[in-house]
Amino acid sequence: METNQSVSQPTSEVPVSSGKNKKQLLLIAGVLGVIVLLSVTFLLLGKKSQEPSVSSNEKVVAKVGNEKIYQKDLNKELVAYPPVKDAKKIVIDKMVNDSIALQAAQKQNLVKLDSSIYNSPDKDYSQRIAAIQKVQNEVNKEEAKIEGTVVGIWFYNMSPAPIGLQQGQQIALQKITDLWQKVKSGQMTIQQAGDAVKNDTSLAQVDKSYKENAILSFSVGKGQKITFSQDFDKQLLVLKGGQVSDVALLWDTRSNGKTYPAMYTFGIITKNTISSNTPDYEAWLAQQKKNYEVTMY
Repeated sequence: METNQSVSQPTSEVPVSSGKNKKQLLLIAGVLGVIVLLSVTFLLLGKKSQEPSVSSNEKVVAKVGNEKIYQKDLNKELVAYPPVKDAKKIVIDKMVNDSIALQAAQKQNLVKLDSSIYNSPDKDYSQRIAAIQKVQNEVNKEEAKIEGTVVGIWFYNMSPAPIGLQQGQQIALQKITDLWQKVKSGQMTIQQAGDAVKNDTSLAQVDKSYKENAILSFSVGKGQKITFSQDFDKQLLVLKGGQVSDVALLWDTRSNGKTYPAMYTFGIITKNTISSNTPDYEAWLAQQKKNYEVTMY
């Protein structure tokens, strides 16, 4: 009797869960990639946030020599400047000149610079302006000067002489000529002539402010006004120390632009060392500008 025996064939078994494991590995790898990407992003953002930010006020608009000019400086200057055409250009040109003046003045020991007035966005601008004015004054001190005194009598001081324009003019001429002759001949000093005008009460009918307008002493540098009359100033400028000018008729200008005869005057020069080659502040600055590089941004 035959017995049927089944022979089992060897089989290779594949785990049912192998596909699932692959999916899990891919998912984990993807999550790790996202984590790494986020970490790098946060690191970059954190580094960027730590970098100092430059405000618009700290923006550099120009560099003059060794000094940076900031937007903050420009804003302050523009606020104080009339809203005219090309105001920004005019103001920047002024700021460049101011910077050159300060740097050149420090080299000449006329001023001392530090961050409170120089090369800083947080400078004290009022102190800077004061320093620039000091430079101008110090430069002008190096100039030659003209010094002297003038004596005058008005007969049309904003309005005609109380006694009448024609008669007031005649009185003023007669009195000033008499005083001029005495000063020129040495009989009277210029101060005594001024006092004589102040003490002459009859001049109240010629000029109500005759006392205040009687005498003026001056000490000015080259290019500065002595009186309101350019023609009379020219006469004084050519005189040497001790010389007396001629009597001059000065014309004033009304608000409508018309000129009119206003006063008689003369003057004496006590010191005059002004010469044509004496540098003034503007000439000094023009010379200094050749030594500084300017870069606009």
